[in-house]
Amino acid sequence: MSELGGQAYLDSLGEGERRRLKETGAEMVKLAQKHSAAIIIAPPPSQQGILQSASGCVLLLEGTHYLVTAAHVLAGFESRRETDKSVTWQVGDLVLNPLDRVAWSDDERMVLMLSLRGTEAAMIPVAVASASDGWPPPHPVADDFVLVSGYPAADRWRHDAKRLTFNALSAIFRVTTSADYHLVCQWEREFFVSFEGPGIPPKGRELGGISGAPVFRIGKLTYPLIGVVSEFQNDLELMRVSTLHPAGSPEDFTRGAP
Repeated sequence: MSELGGQAYLDSLGEGERRRLKETGAEMVKLAQKHSAAIIIAPPPSQQGILQSASGCVLLLEGTHYLVTAAHVLAGFESRRETDKSVTWQVGDLVLNPLDRVAWSDDERMVLMLSLRGTEAAMIPVAVASASDGWPPPHPVADDFVLVSGYPAADRWRHDAKRLTFNALSAIFRVTTSADYHLVCQWEREFFVSFEGPGIPPKGRELGGISGAPVFRIGKLTYPLIGVVSEFQNDLELMRVSTLHPAGSPEDFTRGAP
């Protein structure tokens, strides 16, 4: 960028250039948000039990749709079901038992892919990601940039027993470090710029619920889905992204519950 921080750098530009950069940034994060879905883990609304949420996205790969999220989201669902069989897994208008849909899961890589059947993908009102750059997707390296969009529980608003509003956190981050199965993005606040909306979350803001948020690598022509958010260390503001590379081919997926 420059030696100036994000907002200071933006303020140093002429009005036309400043407007162009903000509009471009806003369109990029909107693209990520269009692909992001909120996952609800809770009893039926009539019971008004504890509501937990996570994030995910829909991936089309070789003719099959998959719901992609972080592996520990499923572990949390299993734990809830042990004590309350009424707890359901809902995303959009689709309610399913994820234990029957595990197509690929890896606790080490912290990625989960659930198979969707028939017209189920259409019941999740998000844009569908595809393997636009081939499969497995490219693995970002340090200093690449990625788009992220997920739904922190702190920004969730429960109107009543049946109505919820999820507000997305959508942003562009620089890849700080990259390893075999994951990458890390440090929240470099000195370079943050708010494109629109409520602004940059304050330090210390809890981001539970962003697990499973889709992450896209910013390329010259395409923005391929490359992984999901698997962890956020609030004190250090470090975001871990578990990547889909090398996740294997559909033929390598383990069908059914593990």
